[in-house]
Amino acid sequence: MTNANTIPEPMLTRHLVANGYFSTAPFALADVGVSGGIHACWQAFDKDIVVWGFDPLEGEIERLRASNPEKNHIYTAARVGCMSWNPDGRQTVIITDKNDHCYDRLASSWAADILNASSIDRYDQSGRCEMVEHFIELDGFFLDDRGAAPNFIKTDTDQFDIDVLTGSKRLMQDKRVLGFSVECYFVGNIGPRANVFSNIDVLLRQMGFSLFDLEPIRYARKSLPAPFLAPMPCQSAVGQVTWAEAVYFRDLAHPDYERMWGIVPDNEEILKLACLFEIYGLADCAADLLAKYTDRFDAGFVGECLDILTPPLAGKSIRHRDYLAAFEAYVSAGYDASLFPANFTQPGLLRQQVQDLKESLHLKDEIISSLQGILAVYEERIERMQKRDAERLRAELFEQGLLKE
Repeated sequence: MTNANTIPEPMLTRHLVANGYFSTAPFALADVGVSGGIHACWQAFDKDIVVWGFDPLEGEIERLRASNPEKNHIYTAARVGCMSWNPDGRQTVIITDKNDHCYDRLASSWAADILNASSIDRYDQSGRCEMVEHFIELDGFFLDDRGAAPNFIKTDTDQFDIDVLTGSKRLMQDKRVLGFSVECYFVGNIGPRANVFSNIDVLLRQMGFSLFDLEPIRYARKSLPAPFLAPMPCQSAVGQVTWAEAVYFRDLAHPDYERMWGIVPDNEEILKLACLFEIYGLADCAADLLAKYTDRFDAGFVGECLDILTPPLAGKSIRHRDYLAAFEAYVSAGYDASLFPANFTQPGLLRQQVQDLKESLHLKDEIISSLQGILAVYEERIERMQKRDAERLRAELFEQGLLKE
């Protein structure tokens, strides 16, 4: 899972964590397909986070347990799905007679064949590549066995994400669950159990979750390959959109959300959702949420949070109310950009710009180093020429008797 739009330094989240808002009720993350570890974006919660990680790669789970001995990181070696779909605990992909998959025609498949590589090898850093048969459903794991619920569920299983979601329907009705990040396909099997975006979108929207972000992933065909975006058989910058990371949240800022879905959030859930919005580069949605629930908090608290969320104008920090005034002036003056010089760069693009800048600076360093080398060569040549000229002059003066030994 790429999470390209997450921001590296969520200031509001850091502020709330530093001031103890989640010290007694830590943020709870469920990561299904946790091989490789959790994403760096969750570091913003520091120690105020509980991680529940699931993966069928037994060696990888053991590695994660050893590398994260904290009690707030719980890793389980298991396949996650839906008990009613797989009563015998065996997960199988339902192949339908109508199927528009293109995987065997992709450049990534060809590259894997060239390297004789397995996708499991990339995900199992332990090197064991052993998968367990233990099967669980998130509803039973959390609600029945532990009486708990995660605040956010990320699922990245390559084939069975809709199984994971279908086995989480009771969790979806729990107000503590605020959002999902789901790997979903745009091609493949056609049918109600297919792990495709159309099925996943309907399921989550019917349970009160709205789509907030969609990061499409492209794969080039092997008939005309393109370079991969990483040193492995993976996606490319061109090609058909074959899958995406879809991010869903409860739109609690909607004026009728409580009435429509019967969900009335606690203050902690409001703040956790605001942090999720910020982490996923949706500061405007965080502001929208906090503005709705201003009366829930102490005087001045929401205003302070809005000031933290407000981006700079013309490179200068600005208060939220002044930012809104600048926007009004911008519209009233016929969209005069000089009155509202806000820089809303998408996090993914910003990261690319930073990388480009690093490469540019690295190239600049190489050019400077090369010029310094050239200068050193010329300085050495000049020194040799000056030495030869001095010796020649000394010899001439000696011959003329003007210089004695």
